[in-house]
Amino acid sequence: MLSIRFAHKWLAFLAPLTLSLAVLGALGCSGNDDKKTVSPSSPPAASEVGIQSIKVNKGILYPPYSDDVRNYSVGPFYAEASDFSLTVTLKDARSRLTINGEEVQSGRAFPVSLAEGSNSIRITVEGTDGKISNIASLSAKVMHRSTKVFVYDSVAGNYLANAKISVRDARTNELLDSNIDFPLSAQGSVFLGLEKNRRYNVYAERDDTAIGCFADFDPSREDTVTLYCRKNPILDLPRSAPIIREIAFSVQIPLNFRPMPPGTNYYADTAANMYYLLVTVMAESSTIMTNNNGSVSVNIDDTPFTLADHMVSYDLSKIASAGFVTYNNTPVVFDGKQYFMTAAAFDLSAALSPGEHYLHIAVYDYANSRTDQKLYFNVTSEPQGADADISNPSQARWYTVMARTYGMPLSLYSEADSEAIMATDQAAPVGDTMYAQFELDFVEGYRGWELQRAASHDGPWKTVRKRNYATPSSAYYFNATDVSNDLERGTTYYYRFWIYNNISEYYTNILTIPFLPPFNVSLVSPDHGAISDTLYPTFSFRVSDTAVLDRKYADYGHFTLYIRNKIGAEILKARFEVDYRAIDAEGNPRITINWPYNGVWYYVYDFERDENGNPIMTRPLLDTAFAWIEDDGTFVIDSKRASKLFGDSFTIFDLEPGVAYEWNIFGNQASAGSNWSSTDTDSMYFTKLLQPVQMPGVTVPTAAAARSLASNPAEGSGATNGYFTLIMHQSAE
Repeated sequence: MLSIRFAHKWLAFLAPLTLSLAVLGALGCSGNDDKKTVSPSSPPAASEVGIQSIKVNKGILYPPYSDDVRNYSVGPFYAEASDFSLTVTLKDARSRLTINGEEVQSGRAFPVSLAEGSNSIRITVEGTDGKISNIASLSAKVMHRSTKVFVYDSVAGNYLANAKISVRDARTNELLDSNIDFPLSAQGSVFLGLEKNRRYNVYAERDDTAIGCFADFDPSREDTVTLYCRKNPILDLPRSAPIIREIAFSVQIPLNFRPMPPGTNYYADTAANMYYLLVTVMAESSTIMTNNNGSVSVNIDDTPFTLADHMVSYDLSKIASAGFVTYNNTPVVFDGKQYFMTAAAFDLSAALSPGEHYLHIAVYDYANSRTDQKLYFNVTSEPQGADADISNPSQARWYTVMARTYGMPLSLYSEADSEAIMATDQAAPVGDTMYAQFELDFVEGYRGWELQRAASHDGPWKTVRKRNYATPSSAYYFNATDVSNDLERGTTYYYRFWIYNNISEYYTNILTIPFLPPFNVSLVSPDHGAISDTLYPTFSFRVSDTAVLDRKYADYGHFTLYIRNKIGAEILKARFEVDYRAIDAEGNPRITINWPYNGVWYYVYDFERDENGNPIMTRPLLDTAFAWIEDDGTFVIDSKRASKLFGDSFTIFDLEPGVAYEWNIFGNQASAGSNWSSTDTDSMYFTKLLQPVQMPGVTVPTAAAARSLASNPAEGSGATNGYFTLIMHQSAE
């Protein structure tokens, strides 16, 4: 068993360390020094003619204007600069000012169209006597655009509109360009001009998001930078991207981590020498990085992804953690600010197949800011183990087939506590998440697999997840999750696995997977803080997108009306099912209630009775319903009608005058689980049952489903506006 007693000497002390810029200047996503500035010279003495000042609307004029200087520069600009303008103010407004031969009024901004490459701007001033008093020239460089940019609100989430992009030199930390507007229309476009002989730290943020950073981005190896800015930052924590301080490798025995040389992003060695990986990170915070206060995850040849919120995580495609972590949380003072430094270790041995690869590291800090970084490496070892023919496997069976859509971003990596302020959206969705999850039993000797997706049953096929193995693997199962940000809501996709080794291959059957539309829920009535004059209030809530309320997408849905008192004691937990497989004559789905917890589901309306008083189940009296759905997606539950319908034998709940309660429609049991259990998530959801799937020759099919959930476990009770307080009036009846 791997010991945790390998920690570097600097991790052995809890007294704050002080790290200088000289030490950390080359660290990824450090953002603590500013773009080069020059102290302005003293203003020139006044004279009748000439230039008083030159100002630019973006970039920095270098050097600052002086009567003694004729040549200036601005930039370079790392994105297009179509909105560049120049403002020249004259000492004598009666003088004639021209810029590039065009007459311009003193003190007015003059737009200058800058093309890629070098641009020259000529400024001329002519006095009232017709003499040219002074001429100035300004050079502006716009970098050739070479790099596509995507900014998302989460993994498997949505485009983030109107972010701001900044660029630093990864080696010197010099701020090269900042506050570059990134409109929605720029997503996926060739946006940044980055030189292949330099490496960069690229940042994205918006006023209401955490920061996303891609550290040590190498344009000679990559032409696309992808950034993630979470919409749920913890507002009272510092806004700065975490820093990946060091990457180190070790053999299995004896443990001896060897750090990558500073400034390098390529490594070549045998698999034995790369058995373990140690990632050391630091984050600006006064709170230690343990438990849910951040995460470090890694993957090989793919984006890290995990559903778990813990410091050391592993990809669902089976990169295992080393089973230990050196939290240590060494306090560090960097540039006068408080940081915590910690380390996480991973076991790479099973995934180190021979050849060229990349290691993708993703770090979240306590404020939900994220840093990504890639390390490129070559495993020089020869292939290990013998290959067998896997083209006709003896055991191949689907175990899990699931498409999930969430109305909120995927799990938080840091959750607000009683002392932290979490940014929330009080009335509307804060973004959605879509992913497909597959688990496959395949007990054969495979060296790798690819999860492939297509928009048509006949292709073309795109690889969305992959894994290679150091030796032929015969694990009982493997799983993969498509978290691609290009998944579209309400769309059907086709999936298959390609499984291979050095001598043979196998393709699974093709699965048809629809994605349900995302939705969220807002509580409507009784309003937050309402005072009720009746002990039988009517509750209502609204789904944000009625598309999901359609037999085309959903077979059924579940939600729970949940009421508790102010000390947290449960008053009511009533489950409801909306069944689109049973549509009445008016096109309405059947609604039933499971209350009390006796396993029986009751209709929410009465029926006509025969001569003996027994209900005629084919003749519902819909006008007696106490729960229904309005055309605008509002769900209504009339508790007075419910009590009247069921009478004394089925009192839905008992509220007391003068008492305050809280309510929502999530409870703690409404879930996407196959049954009601304590492990279920807290969310309203809709389900589309898919045809059971099975491999050729396998007699036992596997259930498959697509689900759309209003939220996910990390979002607590799931409502975008949380619990509503409801107060019973003293005279309520």
